[in-house]
Amino acid sequence: MKYFLQISQLCTEAEAIAANSFLDAEQSSAHIVRLVAMNLTNEEKDLINLWENLNDTLSERIFFLNKYENLPKDQYEQLTKSFSDVLNKFVTSDLKRSIASFLARLTLSEQNDLKMFGEKFDEEKLVTLIDDKLKEDNISVIERDEIRDYLKKLFMTNKST
Repeated sequence: MKYFLQISQLCTEAEAIAANSFLDAEQSSAHIVRLVAMNLTNEEKDLINLWENLNDTLSERIFFLNKYENLPKDQYEQLTKSFSDVLNKFVTSDLKRSIASFLARLTLSEQNDLKMFGEKFDEEKLVTLIDDKLKEDNISVIERDEIRDYLKKLFMTNKST
């Protein structure tokens, strides 16, 4: 309940209790992330500072993804699960079931690829990845189009789709 003060200023009491419960469940992943950050070498910290000064978020993202992917399997799986849980909590609240299901099945690598393609405004690669993943689904053409359109809007936020 360590977030209760901040959350209670934004939410009703019931919402604050639910939010704190949700955040408390993700503390083990937050601890793993803190340990990764605490164990960075001076050279790595210098690189991160350089990227921050250049506003090079893509390099930072790739660096940390590599760090996380090299963790022991159980820790990496914990981070992946938490990432998916948080993503799903915030984006599936009022989504159609087919979109929510698709988002829940994305691997961390696929999520990161979609983010990267969106940041680079590489619509072709973004759509190809989505379409390849959709091949696994037995859904209508209309649902496929809705999923594709939703993800294009989600990941290509600075460009009209």
